[in-house]
Amino acid sequence: MEQPPSGNQLPGQTARTQVGCCIAGCGPAGAMLGLLLARAGIEVLVLEKHSGFLRDFRGDTLHPSTLQLFDELGLAEPLLDLPHQKAPVLGVTTDAGDFTLADFRRLPGRYRFLAFMPQWDFLDFVVGQARRLPSFELRMQAEALEVLEEAGRVVGLTYRDQDGQLHQVHAQLTVAADGRDSGLRRSARLRPKVFGVPMDVLWFRLPRRRTDPMQTFGRLSAGHLLVLIDRGAYWQIASVIAKDAASELRGLGLASFRASVADLVPFLADRVGELRSWDDVRTLRVQVDRLRRWFRPGLLCIGDAAHAMSPIGGVGINLAVHDAVATANLVARPLRDGTQSTRHLARVQLRRVVPTVIVQRMQRTIQNRFLSPLLAGQLPTKAPLALRMLRRYPVLQAIPARLIGIGVLPEHVRTPAANTQQPATAPTQRPADKADHDHTTSPAPSRPSRSADKRRCLCTPSGAAVAAVGAPVTGPGGAAIAVPSSAAGDVARYPWHDPDQRTRRQEPSMDQQAREQAFMNALATEHFVLQAARSAIVGEQVGRGSIYLGAVSSALIALGFLAQVVTRLDPFVAAVLPALFLLGEFTFAALLRDGNMVACAMPLLRSTWPASRRTRSAPARCGG
Repeated sequence: MEQPPSGNQLPGQTARTQVGCCIAGCGPAGAMLGLLLARAGIEVLVLEKHSGFLRDFRGDTLHPSTLQLFDELGLAEPLLDLPHQKAPVLGVTTDAGDFTLADFRRLPGRYRFLAFMPQWDFLDFVVGQARRLPSFELRMQAEALEVLEEAGRVVGLTYRDQDGQLHQVHAQLTVAADGRDSGLRRSARLRPKVFGVPMDVLWFRLPRRRTDPMQTFGRLSAGHLLVLIDRGAYWQIASVIAKDAASELRGLGLASFRASVADLVPFLADRVGELRSWDDVRTLRVQVDRLRRWFRPGLLCIGDAAHAMSPIGGVGINLAVHDAVATANLVARPLRDGTQSTRHLARVQLRRVVPTVIVQRMQRTIQNRFLSPLLAGQLPTKAPLALRMLRRYPVLQAIPARLIGIGVLPEHVRTPAANTQQPATAPTQRPADKADHDHTTSPAPSRPSRSADKRRCLCTPSGAAVAAVGAPVTGPGGAAIAVPSSAAGDVARYPWHDPDQRTRRQEPSMDQQAREQAFMNALATEHFVLQAARSAIVGEQVGRGSIYLGAVSSALIALGFLAQVVTRLDPFVAAVLPALFLLGEFTFAALLRDGNMVACAMPLLRSTWPASRRTRSAPARCGG
């Protein structure tokens, strides 16, 4: 990677760098993408305009699906060694009592909690891991100004360093991850669609004491909403207010604001005096927007640069990280092979636009139907019906837990890792009489996550590892024998070809009643997830998506009741599945024809087709 001149350059003179990928912005999306691409052996340059990551208004919620991604990289344990707070449940307190909003202990997987970690610690960790890779470089106090274009294609960007000097970076791919006010997005003439929001947020902190509650929670009352985030030594507090009401609150005086906080959360009454001036209370102006087209040839927008999210649910980091993972999965190999094109960028948007639209629609529904009446003082005496249902039927608490913790279409790391294969070790000899039976008594060796190392082991039926596919093996007389990758197909012939399956198969199975209960819980969760998605699509697609998703969710419930009656199950499946397939085909065609949710789908799909199959008709216009 070419470095810019250091000391003898005149002010305003332009230096030039050539890299495989240049990323503007080192937030969660930019840092994660830089790590994954550098891990794949691609030259990556990340530019961050600030001198550090320690700033207010940074989300600090790591969701179970995000922790799972780090587990797949083998980094979850060191990440969770950093100071953080775990929230296995999310609660809310109203004038009618305490309620549990989401119970993450009902989720599948290893990470059944939210982790609250200051974002500056999270970014320091990701950047620290990336800096161990030779193809990663981060330049601080480097502000991306505008894109460089040649023949209609973005070929890099111009940035300004801390001394005011200008530099050019030429790259195969330029990624705008520089936030909701992205300068690169503006210079590339990509305009977002802005959605109105009825709220802003006041952001402040108060000391935390040992006698305080042990978990993050929310406090609802007519005209007020407080969210208290446990950060160990202090409470990070978000006070939701009506849009543009901050100046009115300041006019009422700081004493009035302190009194309202003490009334809502009585145990804070003895410390609200720590708010000595309005300088201790910051205002976050909430905005929700989304690009209709996330890319141009050579340029891709991800994270807040592609879709600014509401703070509802704390899903901003989650979506940004998953954007980065999807981008790396789809463009890493083409970048490395020199075959990266616009169709790969189109596939990233097609992959990530559906979760973005659904989550934003849910957030806007909550804002318009709940927060607006709440902030206007119209909260009824009774708790909202949804909270009462969650209290009466605790199994339903898995639904918001799944929507918040796992999300819609979560990603998994499939980025190839460059030069990560280790020499094969000698096989472990085990007594023949214990080879197939004593799998759970010996402790498993320490190793990274399964997805961090994609090598497969050739194993004997007794379970002894012979070699990693493609790794050298020492044969008789010390001669090196290479096991060809084509032998991977032979691996599946052995029952223990996957060492991880050995442990999984020995786990004690649930009894019949527990299996049936788990099955019904899963069906109920998926049913309500589909119902939530249906409500999100209603406003976008005039009921077409609602009809189809309602049919699918109803079929799931019917399947749950008929699953135990074998004689009726086959006719049901034979009749319902073709009907659902045909209904889905007609619904998808209607959505593509005149739906706002996927207004850009056909142009994006055309860009992925070979040139010989494209029609000569003018491409559909896609605003922004």
